[in-house]
Amino acid sequence: LNAVAPILTMFFLMCYTCVNLSCVLLHLLKDPNWRPTFRFTHWTLSAAGAALCVFIMFAISWYYAIIAMSFCSLIYVYAGMNSTGDWGDGLQSLKFNISKGMLYRMSQATHVKNFRLNL
Repeated sequence: LNAVAPILTMFFLMCYTCVNLSCVLLHLLKDPNWRPTFRFTHWTLSAAGAALCVFIMFAISWYYAIIAMSFCSLIYVYAGMNSTGDWGDGLQSLKFNISKGMLYRMSQATHVKNFRLNL
């Protein structure tokens, strides 16, 4: 029983870490579907929770922490490669927000050297 407890603890902490990181990502990307019902939520609390979970994992056992993180990464890669539905992606939302920010920062005045005919 003592041999199984650290492994289970690592996977529960990885679960909490992934939930906290997804909350941070959804909040920072201003996803329209992200509407938490708890009014006093802030993304820094989720980021601190994720960092604390990782710290506790390495404080318990660095060996099991690395095994749990690599196993979680393998599951993420496997699920990403074998997904059948179009569920959307956080990285796709990140690319959209970066491109939207770049378009907002573009100057409206064009220089003579950069003129392009708009049809």
